[in-house]
Amino acid sequence: MITRLAKKDLERIIGMSMLVVIMLSIIYLSIVAVTSAIEVKMKEYMVLEPYMKKNGIFIQSEMIQKSEGDGGTLIRDNKEMLDYLPSVENIISMEKIWDVSIEGITNQITAWGYSKDITDRLNIDMLEGRWFEKDDYDSDILKGVVTYNNGHIHAGDIVTMKSNTDDLKYQVEIVGVTENNQNIFNSSLYRSPYGDYRDCYYPFNFEAEKGMIYLMLSDEQILRGQDKNQFEYLNFRLNPNKGFQKQMTGATLVIYDDNISNDIINKEISKLKENSFINKIYLLSDMNKNSWDYIFEELHNYLPMFICVTVFVMIAAISANAIMVKKQMKNYAIYYICGLNWNDCARISLMVSIMTAGISLVMVILSIKVLRAVGMMKHSAIHMGWIQLISCIVMYFLYVICSWIVPMRLVHGNSAKKILINNRI
Repeated sequence: MITRLAKKDLERIIGMSMLVVIMLSIIYLSIVAVTSAIEVKMKEYMVLEPYMKKNGIFIQSEMIQKSEGDGGTLIRDNKEMLDYLPSVENIISMEKIWDVSIEGITNQITAWGYSKDITDRLNIDMLEGRWFEKDDYDSDILKGVVTYNNGHIHAGDIVTMKSNTDDLKYQVEIVGVTENNQNIFNSSLYRSPYGDYRDCYYPFNFEAEKGMIYLMLSDEQILRGQDKNQFEYLNFRLNPNKGFQKQMTGATLVIYDDNISNDIINKEISKLKENSFINKIYLLSDMNKNSWDYIFEELHNYLPMFICVTVFVMIAAISANAIMVKKQMKNYAIYYICGLNWNDCARISLMVSIMTAGISLVMVILSIKVLRAVGMMKHSAIHMGWIQLISCIVMYFLYVICSWIVPMRLVHGNSAKKILINNRI
């Protein structure tokens, strides 16, 4: 009965109820926008978070070479880097495979090899298929992922990767195609370093790249094939005289044991700088701190304004709810005379608040879902996930609790007779 009476009350004050719905929608949308911005940043940061807490350095380089005594030879993959720097515990890296094309595809192809930590952990939205899986590492068929390419290459295709300088070819099974406008693990040498996790990512856009396609391979698969003499043209250890030309470049995270002294790290940094083309080196601890500052940048910048807007709108919504209760006092007096107690009357008002707050939340959820479905929010970070939903539900209950205090104070301590006299026609 309480619910039925609340529905009738809602119909009587539909104009004021819609005003409350609109005000609550503003709060919900603000919460969704802030949490979405933070969540997107956290998604990329969390890929690297285990390594940023370690003792180590970040390197942004055009190429890394060995010392003069080794003839300035290029370092070609992370295993070779580990052999070159014996104090290092782990290397998270990428290397460029030079001068590659795909038979039957006229688009320019840039091929990259990724270390196991990247292929294990990278979290990226896929248009088709999937990202690398651990079973791929033991496959006899070379696996690859390509960036968005306007339908030129699909997940499941078997393409022929070839060298444009030598008569070298490999069949590559494409397991996935990334969405467009994704931040892939890469590093732009044409922008100033940020000093945070963004230096490990590159915003790939097919149109901005003028139709270029990135072909991404797994170093782990290539290294595991070494015992079976597989992928010899991609593994210089099997065929040092002939193969696809590779060089470590871009973003590299060098991880040391926590007990390694700063003197050893500084010596190895100096060793790397001797013949390498390095744009930037900084400590992972500094990178981690800067990353957290960036993640919560919007919160720091807009938190005062967000709190002010939320408090103002909440006060306005609660005030509007109080006005609705005042307008309904005559009806509550009649309900009281007909047998309801004042607590039941307060529960009717509470149910009205629950309904208006619920209608507002459902409207916001549906609006975001529909706008994303039709593509109107395609390039926006705003979305309705579990974090956004939980945050909105917390605000939902906060409003309901606050709005319930008003009717409880208004209905108690009043008499039905006094209310009817004060509201007589």
